[in-house]
Amino acid sequence: MISMLADLVGREVHAVDARVGVLKDFWIDLSLRTVRYLVIRTSKSWMNHTDVLIAPEAVCSFHSDHGPVELNLSRRQIEASPKLEDSSYLSRLYESILREHYQWPPFQPVLANGELAPWEPFTRQNLWQIGNDDRLTNLYRFSDVSCARVFCVNGEKGHMEGFLVRPSSWALTHIVIDLNNWLPSSWVLVDISFLARPPFSKDCIHLELRLEDLRRAPKLDVSRLHEKSYVQSVEHHFIDLRRRHS
Repeated sequence: MISMLADLVGREVHAVDARVGVLKDFWIDLSLRTVRYLVIRTSKSWMNHTDVLIAPEAVCSFHSDHGPVELNLSRRQIEASPKLEDSSYLSRLYESILREHYQWPPFQPVLANGELAPWEPFTRQNLWQIGNDDRLTNLYRFSDVSCARVFCVNGEKGHMEGFLVRPSSWALTHIVIDLNNWLPSSWVLVDISFLARPPFSKDCIHLELRLEDLRRAPKLDVSRLHEKSYVQSVEHHFIDLRRRHS
């Protein structure tokens, strides 16, 4: 199953012993093409809320059709979560403290085939090797990048509306692009593999596509995301595109 990432925002979040808040945002890793953390707003008051970060591995159950996100954590664990002082970026030190609090192992990315990717994890024991370069530069809040301008190899066209995500792995599968700015009927899908490699920016994304290829991209039909035939037709479109350009 794949879903619109934006459609998950606002879902209730349940701990093992209580409702703890709502899903407010995501930290996404554009380099690894995945959701790195869920942002949970834990207070009922918009004037005095607390946002906490939860790793996808803490999600034990995810229901379709607007059901709650269920965690394998207790309410007390979440309430005691380390606070993020500056929400404009994430640091390796904060990530290390966060994962120690929940007794999660150091972050280790997983490849599409399920194997662990080559990666040197960061812990508080080896942070001294990093020096002043402590920011996780490929991580962005979903809400900050969801209207980024879109550039192909030969020009600019439209803006990004979001991503499709596979909640079973929290991998980003496709970019949703509005070709004509603010008209839903012009939303198309681009396979995430066509996202250019770093450096990234929250203001614009670069695609390894030509404008003519973007204009011919498959139309988004949210009502058919649960249909295997629709998803396969989108996948085959980009397989054929790569074959033609190889």
